Parts: sequence; structure tokens; C-alpha cells
Amino acid sequence: MATLKFNRANEWMNRARAYKIYIDGNKIGEIANGQTNTTEIKAGQYSIVAKIDWCSSQELIINIAENEIKELDVCAYKISRWLMPVGLGIFIIHGIFRYLLYLDSSYYYIIPFIFLLIIIYFASIGRKKYLLLTESKATT
Repeated sequence: MATLKFNRANEWMNRARAYKIYIDGNKIGEIANGQTNTTEIKAGQYSIVAKIDWCSSQELIINIAENEIKELDVCAYKISRWLMPVGLGIFIIHGIFRYLLYLDSSYYYIIPFIFLLIIIYFASIGRKKYLLLTESKATT
């Protein structure tokens, strides 16, 4: 038997929700935040997808040999790690300067609106790119 090891980093985005792992369209389990799960499969070619609600990763095709161990990393989209903290930081800093310098507030809501558009993109059109599923390393 071959072994697939799924690694999920500890991340802020989707912290309370588990990612569902599908191999060839069949759900094989879930992976919680910061968790590592393993599953044994037969040698061969497989299509793997990670899902959360209506969003998912792109399909990853892997070939695995007998007694081989493949590690796969699953996480939220790349910019999710800094999107919320940076957006919130810019919004707060801008608000402080607005009140200190008495700036016109007509453009104040443009900054969070841009970040909101990014989130809406990944929840709609880019929903199949919401999660990243990548092969990290292979050992035998």
C-alpha cells in the first residue's frame, strides 16, 4: 500500500472549519486547522481535491507507487495569510490619520472595498482556487 499524508498549516482563514479531502470524487476524510492526516491507498493515479463549503482547490493529479509516501499541503489561497491583517491595518491607520489631519472621508471606504472585492472573487468566480493543494515532497 502507498501512503498519502495531508498537511494543513495553522492559519487564521477558515480556522474553525475542516477541509474535506476527496480522492477520485470520494470523500476520504477531513483535515482540521494545523492537523496532519494520513491515508493508505493502492498504487496508481489519482485525482485529489480539497473542499470547504462550495469552494475547493484545483484538481491535483498524482501518481503514487507501491510503498511510496507522498506529502500534500493544503491551505487557503496564498494572499489570505496577509489579506485580513493588512486590510484591517490600513483601514485603522487611515482612520487615525483621517481624524488627526481632518482629511476628507469620501475615499475612506475605497480601501476596505478593494479587500472585500478580493474576498468576493475567491468566494464566487475563483471558488475553485480558494484552497491550494500542492505536493510538498515524496519519499519512499
